[in-house]
Order: sequence, then C-alpha cells, then structure tokens
Amino acid sequence: MRPLETIKGFVQGSLSVREFERVLYSDPQLETYLQSEVIQKYFPPIVKGDMYLYLIEQNYKQPGNILNAQSVLADFLKIKGEKFKRSTKYSDLHNLMLEVQPAWLNIADDFFQELLDKHEGKSGAALKNALKNDIKKLFRYVKKPPKWLQEAIWPLENGTPLLFIGELDISTLRHDTATAYVFFNEKQGDYQIIEQAV
Repeated sequence: MRPLETIKGFVQGSLSVREFERVLYSDPQLETYLQSEVIQKYFPPIVKGDMYLYLIEQNYKQPGNILNAQSVLADFLKIKGEKFKRSTKYSDLHNLMLEVQPAWLNIADDFFQELLDKHEGKSGAALKNALKNDIKKLFRYVKKPPKWLQEAIWPLENGTPLLFIGELDISTLRHDTATAYVFFNEKQGDYQIIEQAV
C-alpha cells in the first residue's frame, strides 16, 4: 500500500487503528514519506521534529492520541488538496469518554478502552448507561468525591481504582493552598495519599 493510501485509509476509518500502527512501525516507505520535505512543508508549526516521530509518539490504545494522529493527518490531506471523507468514529469515541465520566474524574484512555472492550456490541444509550454504571461501581468514595485542586489523579492498583476516603486541607503545612487526598487499597489494607497545591 502506498503511503498516501495508508494515511487516507486511517483518516477515513477503512484502515483499522491496529493495522495503521503496524504499518507505521514496519513500512520503511511510509516512514520515509512521513519524514520527507513534502510533509514538513505543510506542518512546520504543528509538529516538532518530523511527522513520523510525532505519529510514533502517540499511544494507539488511547482514544485521545488516536484522535490527535487522525486530526494531524486529516489536516495534511486537506492542505495537500486530497479528496477524502474523515471518519467520525475516533472523535465519537473521545466524546463518549468525556460524556460518561463525572466532572471529578479523568479516566485514563487505556482504562476507558478496557471498559469499552467489556461492552463490545453495545451502542447508543445502552453503551452510555453500561459505562456510567461501571464507573459508578469502580470509582467509589466514602462520602463525597474528591474536589481536585489540579488534574484528577485517581490511583489504581493492578488496574483497580482505590477507594476514596476523603481529603484534608494541609495549607498550613505548605506555602500554598494544598490538599491531601486519602485513598484506601482494600486488597492490601494500606493507604495512598496524593497531595496537590495551587
């Protein structure tokens, strides 16, 4: 498959993410094309280094990274004047992830993909409800969910979210507004504390 066909296939969704990643790592012709001046003249402000390095730095198990790769390549095709129809399946997946998780949670893309894999074959409202139920069962708290000062960092142990116990204002111990978030590992019987400050 020629490099331009590979790029179009991925952007249009006819080439699977797994197949695109496989070709990306194994096809020297695609690598050379993505490093060429043809690509670089279109993308100096967007991609630092070269397009090939940008694409292999993406994690193709994470919906957000897949969307990043597709967006950059779609922009390239558009600027180059190629005719194509961009698939919405990657943005739909990313939007679904944002829609089903509560505001106090920021689920890692790979963890979300594991949840999705459990519900293969479901779509629409049935999929949303199933994902929301999974999240409610997995990300538990004693009284209230955490009020993060910075990005939500819910700790996992062997792929299982820890139980949120509560948070303590520790600003008097620090020079800034600071909070300690206490989580309990029910399997190990120990605690994990995450500290954030602003």
